[in-house]
Amino acid sequence: EAIASFNPDLVLLSYDIGNIIKGLNIIGIETMLLPAPMNFEEILDQIRNVGERTGNIKQANKLANDMTSQMKNLVTLMKSKSQKKLYHEIDENYYSASSYSFIGNVYELLNFINIADQADTEGIGYPKLSPEYILLSDPNIIILPGKDSNYINKLKKRPGWSAIDALKQDRLLIIDSDIGSRWGPRIIDFAKVIVK
Repeated sequence: EAIASFNPDLVLLSYDIGNIIKGLNIIGIETMLLPAPMNFEEILDQIRNVGERTGNIKQANKLANDMTSQMKNLVTLMKSKSQKKLYHEIDENYYSASSYSFIGNVYELLNFINIADQADTEGIGYPKLSPEYILLSDPNIIILPGKDSNYINKLKKRPGWSAIDALKQDRLLIIDSDIGSRWGPRIIDFAKVIVK
């Protein structure tokens, strides 16, 4: 009802919670389901699909081409760098993003070794790691989307974590969750921050 009150021509959804698509379609509101992509190419496909559906094919193709060009430049830059082991912490329960997710795919493109990959034997994209696994993996960089300095202070107090290379070298990167957890044009901003 809340969505219908805006009288939208089209509603974009990342998942169909509570059969919302059926409900909106019954009252004549068009929907488009765009689930979380598995990789960078699927992000571009979704942009083109939205462009096609909304009559903005030319703009969508230009955006996708610009994003492709920018990503290629970042990939080329990172190929010359030595690989670093990376840990992406989603929350304090040690969920991470493997290369089976769009976030992990960006890490893979940028020549990082993602410690979550080996743990994601089922290819779910967001495996739960153990503290022992993270310690043994000894990441060189820890990415913390949507976190703050208080979170980092708690992380530094975890048993044994002071021995992790990322903490020794102070390579803990807080990233705005709006660019670190969203797929779309902002994924390029995310990649640029990681490279920098």
